[in-house]
Amino acid sequence: MTTQRPYRAAIIGCGKIAGFAPDLSPEAARLTHAGALDAERRIETVACADPDTERAAGLASQWGIGAVYGDYREMLERERPDFVSLCLSTEGHSAAVAAAAAAGVRALLCEKPLAYDPIEAKAMAEAARGVAAAVNYHRRYNATLAELRDRLRGGTWGRPVHIVCRYTKGVFVNGSHFIDLVLWFLGPPSRVELLARHGDDTRDPGLDFRLHWDAGTTATFLHVAGLPWACLDVDLACERGRIRIGHRGQRLTIEDVVADPDYPALGQLRVVEDTETDWRNTFGRAVGELVDGLDSGAPSLTSPFDESVQVVDICRRLVDEALTGTV
Repeated sequence: MTTQRPYRAAIIGCGKIAGFAPDLSPEAARLTHAGALDAERRIETVACADPDTERAAGLASQWGIGAVYGDYREMLERERPDFVSLCLSTEGHSAAVAAAAAAGVRALLCEKPLAYDPIEAKAMAEAARGVAAAVNYHRRYNATLAELRDRLRGGTWGRPVHIVCRYTKGVFVNGSHFIDLVLWFLGPPSRVELLARHGDDTRDPGLDFRLHWDAGTTATFLHVAGLPWACLDVDLACERGRIRIGHRGQRLTIEDVVADPDYPALGQLRVVEDTETDWRNTFGRAVGELVDGLDSGAPSLTSPFDESVQVVDICRRLVDEALTGTV
């Protein structure tokens, strides 16, 4: 006998991140919205929508989704899902969030960035008030990095003195991932400083910049252009050690400080942890937290819309200064 899954889910936008990924291995295809929804025993994905109905049909065929729509508003009205995965381009997020909230959707997982404009992002957060709403900054859902955050905040390695983040693509598309990560680790910065602009992109340029905290911590973000691979890593120099998050967040290396036999006043670093993080389970954890909120009626999320508004605001201020010379 088959047990009925209690919550109905739908997907808006049916590209690769949604799960229409016939070119990916089965394991990689699971690292998508459709894969995470399919693995969640409390959810049945009942419909998907995309103006490209052939693409929507491909997603439905790949994941056994019963209904296909060209218009997500019609889908929301007819299917009345409890949970929506929002995988449209950034420009389409605002209207889709408003429509989903108006249709009574109770949980919403939105792709990043939330918006390109903080005023629009704030309006989205207000529209989703009362909805268990999260943004897919997936490193927040990495159990290894969540434990690392707790240890950082507990003072295991002393105060983070300086952080270096390297990223490819634009500040909104990729840089925002690591802005969100360091805000999750340290809280909001007290000052934002633009250092340099790279390339001619006016929508989402590559920028070098620095974030400052009142406690004295700084984080320098360096845009890396021209590589045929994704350079996405974080290097934290702390008072009592060094932490490196490498390979797009998939690797964690931790070094503590020990006595240096040749230069006793300086000390030297010793590797004490070098491990693969729990990166394969991040989509599932994000969906699971949202569904836990549906079960309890009191969601407790690690990446609510309100915090993502801060990320949009930082990106927007940096881009405006880069393009016009004013914050």
